[in-house]
Amino acid sequence: MRRGLFLRGFELEDFLVSENGEDIPESLLEQLTFCPGESSQVDIVFLLDFSTSMDDEVSAFFDAIPSMVSQLIDLDYRIAIVVFNGCPEEINGKWIIVRTDFSSGSCDYSSSGPDTWAVDSAQFYCLFRATVDDLYSLPAVSRGSGYEDQYGAIVRANERLSFRPGARKIFILFTDERPQVNYYDCSPIYDHTREGLDSIIAYCNANNIIVFPVTPRDGEFFKSPWEPNSRRHYTGYDTLASRTGGRWFYLYSSDYDSLASAIGREIIGQKCCYLLRYETNNFCAASNVIRVGVVSEAETLGWDTRNYIPPCPGRSTPFVPYPCGGITTCERQEFIFALDAENDVFQLDSSTVSIDVNGLVYDISSVELSFADSVIIFTPLNAFADGETVCVRIANAYDTFGCPVETTNCCAIVDLSPPVFYGLSPAPGSVV
Repeated sequence: MRRGLFLRGFELEDFLVSENGEDIPESLLEQLTFCPGESSQVDIVFLLDFSTSMDDEVSAFFDAIPSMVSQLIDLDYRIAIVVFNGCPEEINGKWIIVRTDFSSGSCDYSSSGPDTWAVDSAQFYCLFRATVDDLYSLPAVSRGSGYEDQYGAIVRANERLSFRPGARKIFILFTDERPQVNYYDCSPIYDHTREGLDSIIAYCNANNIIVFPVTPRDGEFFKSPWEPNSRRHYTGYDTLASRTGGRWFYLYSSDYDSLASAIGREIIGQKCCYLLRYETNNFCAASNVIRVGVVSEAETLGWDTRNYIPPCPGRSTPFVPYPCGGITTCERQEFIFALDAENDVFQLDSSTVSIDVNGLVYDISSVELSFADSVIIFTPLNAFADGETVCVRIANAYDTFGCPVETTNCCAIVDLSPPVFYGLSPAPGSVV
């Protein structure tokens, strides 16, 4: 970042990376994220909840438009507005691109109007005026189904508006309710569940959409009197913002000029981060000193150093029988391996676990193998033979980071015969 602006357009050859004083060759580095240089172009879409409960908030933001647009003077921006309350497939669902004719000067909404993108403050004011005066003045019966379909509105805006190649896409979502959708009529289905949230995040990232939700806080969401209190609670909008590169804003602001200015500043100062990846042989070292530099056109732009203490991969330790290498008199001897790792880091991916017992492999679907309370348990269905040496090892196991679990094997000799005594003295029947 230079003079408060994020620098863009860097490629892999512009980065220098070292670990513990040793340079990482460029051939081992992988660049995962890019910041296109042309991203001074930005296409902004306002997605406005068309419910009557949003009238005051939309009107307040209309009055604060100059505070936002004044922040965008150094950008090549365009702004479109969509109002939504349901999906178009519903009989009374509403999803409308706001259209007008800037040349007429009247700023009236027209479903066949030629203009959808505002390119300066006067046009944006005109487009918002058409929204507030002509659409938000409609009666409640003409304002949608009540199943807002917030996340579906994002998808339709992306698919039905025309964006400039290379421009950043920023969607500003105004709503006072948690996501809901008509499951019978609408497609795709993005609801308030974790699956719905993950799906819309994946869609936004795949389509380079940055989302700025403007919503109430968890516990403040609007609900109808007959709806359960759970409708007031939702934290997914915060997650949507952070995982698409955006920022969450509070809907019930006491100062909409400040809110509008903050949104504008966030757009002009949008972060652009570079993510690099390489494989290291020092994963479980006490610490790794990682140094990253940026050099462009023979000019050194900056260096940063981080001391990284990596979490060590998980280990499995034989727990039963104890000690390994001993003798057991149990014909169905259990073998238990305890899993040890750093707190809050290691989590076993149970689907990857398999155990080798004298050459026979059992995976997690086998009835003999179970996993509970940080232990892997092998319980044989058939008895071992007398005198048999049983060796058990974890043949395969990975944690949720994809790292292999370190392990050792455990052997035991099965002894099922009763004790036999030899060379009795004195001999049986003798008198001592």
